[in-house]
Amino acid sequence: MTSPVEVSRPRERFYELDLFRFIAALFIVLHHYLFRGQAEGGYSPVTFAPWLTTLGQYTTGFNFFFMTTGFLLLMNAGNKTPRQFVVSRTQRLYPAFWVCCTLTYLLSLLTQNPRFMVSPSDYLANLTMLNGFVGIPYVDGAYWTILISLKFNLLLLLVMSLGQVKHVYWLSCAWLAYSALVSFIEIPYVDFFLLSSYAPFFIAGMTVYLIRRDGQKWQYWLLFAASYLVALYYVVQDALAKEAYYQVPYSPTIFMLINTVYFLMFVLIALNKTKWLQVPFFATLGLITYPLFLLHQNIGFMAFTYIPVNKYLLLVVLLIVMFTLSYGVYRFVEKPFAKPFGAWLNSVLPGRSNNPKTQPVRK
Repeated sequence: MTSPVEVSRPRERFYELDLFRFIAALFIVLHHYLFRGQAEGGYSPVTFAPWLTTLGQYTTGFNFFFMTTGFLLLMNAGNKTPRQFVVSRTQRLYPAFWVCCTLTYLLSLLTQNPRFMVSPSDYLANLTMLNGFVGIPYVDGAYWTILISLKFNLLLLLVMSLGQVKHVYWLSCAWLAYSALVSFIEIPYVDFFLLSSYAPFFIAGMTVYLIRRDGQKWQYWLLFAASYLVALYYVVQDALAKEAYYQVPYSPTIFMLINTVYFLMFVLIALNKTKWLQVPFFATLGLITYPLFLLHQNIGFMAFTYIPVNKYLLLVVLLIVMFTLSYGVYRFVEKPFAKPFGAWLNSVLPGRSNNPKTQPVRK
């Protein structure tokens, strides 16, 4: 089923995934600014034109983001030891998070608005990124997806620690079967870690990586198709839940179409049809995605609440400011401090290897 021509070894960097990550983050920003801020408890007092509100209502890029995460983390796991994986992920996630979380917290103190504030102890707990495991409030509500990503990281780390990365296809099949089963039978405690409603998206991303690594194998495409079908079920459930929560009409069909586009974009990657997206500039977009996600929500809501200028002008200026701040965090925090932080972690964590080839490399 696989010929040498069909097999394409993954490149060190997939610029199209940088672009996809940025698009997903931009969709999340628009969802919060144009819709959620007004729809949920008045976090933002401004209401935009109906067509913009509808755009914000449906531009939820979380699932797209989880698909890219599945692809990229499996790619990184394939050439790292568990210890290297821990160091790599920690140095990637924490420095930017500490700065963005602190900035958001300090601005919330300036407003003294209880909608945006948490206690000092809650802020300190947030700095660990583990507060979501014990129900401590987030400094910014957008951080809930960090908990989802951390759980996926932990699952992948467990697979690596047990030496089962070579069996990730069968493990993904079992995970998807569990996700489908939970749609009929509730398993609350187990599901806290196995993420049934998000599993199809992580699995789809991982499967596309397997296709790019190993070639066009029918069993990979079967798993990808199955993940798409299970994902559609959860997309419909999400639309119904949002309709009940926000008390506004939602179209499951539109949600399904949007997520179908996400899957089709990954089909193009699997088929190696995205060469026209090999633009090095997209790497910069990918690098600012994480700080953009961390900074945008509550700071944006505070801006809409306390800056008395035209809301459309403020929206444009706010987007520019968020992109600029995000680049600043990457340029002056992540880039200079991530590697030294990783080197320090490598020196203090047990089990350090003296072989330089096994030292973590930031991608």
